[in-house]
Amino acid sequence: MGRMEHEEDIKKSEKREEKKNNGNMRGASLVNLSLLSPEKMHYIALLSLVVGVPYLIIGLAQFVLSLTGPHIIPGDPIGGLVLALIGIIFLYGARDFLNDVTDGISFYYMGIILSFIFSVLFILILIADWAEFLLENEDFLDWSPREDVVPGIYLVILPMLFYVHLRKNGILRLGHTFGGWEL
Repeated sequence: MGRMEHEEDIKKSEKREEKKNNGNMRGASLVNLSLLSPEKMHYIALLSLVVGVPYLIIGLAQFVLSLTGPHIIPGDPIGGLVLALIGIIFLYGARDFLNDVTDGISFYYMGIILSFIFSVLFILILIADWAEFLLENEDFLDWSPREDVVPGIYLVILPMLFYVHLRKNGILRLGHTFGGWEL
């Protein structure tokens, strides 16, 4: 009797471990999990915190300043909420990495992608407003580039630098291609 119960306990333990591993491996097709040791995941978590906290703080500041008037940071409620959202995405990734859950990599990449997309969007808005100024549109006669140089343009430097750093040091090696580009 004792031996049968022991074998059942082992089987239950194996099933729990299998469920635990399957829960942590969503997205395993995107990342070689063997390359992400706990030390590397904690390192990426630190980088995600370094990127996420400024995005969150500056995004919230930009939102609040849009309600109170112009200050050092141009106030833009939607832009501020977008930056705060990107910061939260990085922070969720950091949380997962600190708990040794490899799903944090998806938050990290999504944060990078969103920061890049919105940075390009903010640059395009700057270029469009500059063109309106050059064309002497009456709505843009008193326009200044300072109005459109928003934090979303220069904050993208942090996630891009960290991505390049992680790729260069072999911490992130996905081995997949997307449209001819290696990820």
